[in-house]
Order: sequence, then structure tokens, then C-alpha cells
Amino acid sequence: PKVESRRTSGAPGSDVCVGGRRVDDAERQLIASIARRFYFEDMSKTELARAYGLSRFKVARRLEEARQE
Repeated sequence: PKVESRRTSGAPGSDVCVGGRRVDDAERQLIASIARRFYFEDMSKTELARAYGLSRFKVARRLEEARQE
């Protein structure tokens, strides 16, 4: 399925749609941080979940969103 990523308005700091879900700048930074640590620091999903206080499922979802972005 095609994934759409676009700003919902022209204003800086506005939300962006990622995979049909609206995310703000803080969420985008979280997604990027999780992806960096997973791919470049070789952290496992379990380690990331513990570090960010998320479930492994949520970490996996953020990684999928990073791949789609």
C-alpha cells in the first residue's frame, strides 16, 4: 500500500501524516531517534522499549513508520 507523508498545513511545526496517522514534530523526532539507535547502534527492540518507556509493539510501529518516511 502507498504511504502518504504530507504536512497538514503550511505552518512550521504543524502535524504531518505518516502512514495515515498524524504526528507532530516531537513524535517525528522520537521516530528518528528510535530508528537511529536501532540501525546505527544495533539496539534491539526490547532495549529500545526499555530506554523509551514504550512497548516492543510501539517500537516496532515507530520503526515501520521510519521506513515509510
